[in-house]
Amino acid sequence: MTDGSDGLQPATMVRVIQALAPPGRLHVVARIAAEPMTARTLAAALDLSVPAVVAHLSHLQSAGLLRAGRPSHTQVYSLAGHCKTRESLGRITIVVAASDGELNITVDRHAPGPRHTPQ
Repeated sequence: MTDGSDGLQPATMVRVIQALAPPGRLHVVARIAAEPMTARTLAAALDLSVPAVVAHLSHLQSAGLLRAGRPSHTQVYSLAGHCKTRESLGRITIVVAASDGELNITVDRHAPGPRHTPQ
């Protein structure tokens, strides 16, 4: 059930927006959208510590934006099946689809935080 609009339930929007609020998480999603990877590989690519990346991945996975597989002994993270990204002119749009609509969050690649557009 929605709030009467044609978009995602407010609780779903809040969960996704909170997970994407820290600027570093947007870069995590953009990198993983381009290529699934491990936390260690992602940490090296973003010049962050492994514990910092693991914390970001945990929040994103809890919000349902990422999934983790286990080839051999290392988890490889990728976007969840209902998520996709688009990049255009220095902007990243993260699209989260659900049975009751979708949420598009568009940010400038270097912006400090997201702006969302329920659709």
